Amino acid sequence: MQRKSLTLLFLVSLLSVFASAQKMSLQGEWKLFVDLKNECGLSLNRVQFDDKILLPASLDEAGKGIKSVPTTTTSRFLRKYSFYGKAWYQREFIIPSNWKSRHIFFNMERTRVSHVWVDGHLVGADSLLCVAQQYDLSNYLKPGKHQLTVCIDNGPDCGLPKEVGSSHMWTDETQTIWNGILGDISLEAKSDWVIQSVKTIPNIENNSVELKLCISNQGKVAKKTEVVITSKVGSNLTVPVLLQPGFAKYKINYSLGNEATHWSEYNPVLYTLSIQLKKNKVLLDSCSTSLGLRKFSTDGKFFSINGQHTFLRGKHDACVFPLTGYAPMGKAAWLNYFSILKNYGFNHVRFHSWCPPEAAFEAADESGFYLQPELPFWGQIDSSLNTPVNRFLLRDGQAMLDKYANHPSFVMLSNGNELWGKVALLKQLTDTLRKYDGRPLFTFGTNYHLGWSG
Repeated sequence: MQRKSLTLLFLVSLLSVFASAQKMSLQGEWKLFVDLKNECGLSLNRVQFDDKILLPASLDEAGKGIKSVPTTTTSRFLRKYSFYGKAWYQREFIIPSNWKSRHIFFNMERTRVSHVWVDGHLVGADSLLCVAQQYDLSNYLKPGKHQLTVCIDNGPDCGLPKEVGSSHMWTDETQTIWNGILGDISLEAKSDWVIQSVKTIPNIENNSVELKLCISNQGKVAKKTEVVITSKVGSNLTVPVLLQPGFAKYKINYSLGNEATHWSEYNPVLYTLSIQLKKNKVLLDSCSTSLGLRKFSTDGKFFSINGQHTFLRGKHDACVFPLTGYAPMGKAAWLNYFSILKNYGFNHVRFHSWCPPEAAFEAADESGFYLQPELPFWGQIDSSLNTPVNRFLLRDGQAMLDKYANHPSFVMLSNGNELWGKVALLKQLTDTLRKYDGRPLFTFGTNYHLGWSG
């Protein structure tokens, strides 16, 4: 009897190891080099690692960089340490044998402009600010030991459009222009058949949701599969899907049944949808998403939630978190944040020219708050959509919609704060984002008339 128990325990342990091996955390100790003299540029062979840091963290909270001197400034909080430029982070890791032939991605939940190397080979660069940066390392990794190097650049020549510097996503006046890597830092292994994304469009008229799935087949032949959708309130739904090589999009309607209730500030009820991709009952991939059955819309000059007029009792959030210099990445801190606001009678938060992390949307979903994130911009929209700043805004805006718009709390999106320039171009930017994903309400910009009236 004891041997059977030990055998069962061993098998469960193996299954747990296999399941957890699909995602490998890279949080912990990294080698560090802070290029105080700006001598290395982007030449990895010139970097001499001479320090260590525990990630996730910013350089400020780790006590790295240049120690501040006393000042009489009153326009911002005093940073104990600061640094503007290129900081290099490096660590080694081992790819397990069961990751052979898998597609491997490197994720950094929130950071600045980055460049990534694997075993000394440059993989690429990314400048997303509002969502996680993800690098495909599949062509660089096989089972065994490897070295990962990341250069994070928060300097004035980092490559971001200079106009982004006035937004509260970047400026020292609010969250500080920190350097570091925050939140989730991990490697993720995926099979040839992956649910790339799930978009949910709730319908309160019949308590259903339209799911827009993007599924990839990286194999060389078509594959007959099934998409299985389950929840605690709805019946199981199985839909046969023929996956052609490449990427394909599918629409599936799923009913949550008569017992499902509508989401609002007074009834923030959430339902979890589980989506599985199977072949002959073998699980190929799976994911889940939370859903709030709600319809946030306009009715003349009013906002309405589920057909009932509502008044937005709002707070302006400028991304001021003086204990760390950046927004919290964990849900507990955001639940406390919204709890305090609810005690004051608020139901709405406008994030001035910045976008909070995933944890904020999760906490707002549970707390019943209506959120308005904004593109990281405070300035002039001019010329054409093909300028560097407008291309940056479109990419970050589309990434925000992809990542956060399933959350019922994400009800509005603004192009930025107090914008000015060409009204036709502001409309074009708004229409482009709305056409990409029309789930939230959109506005040219918050207080954008101030660009004209002063």
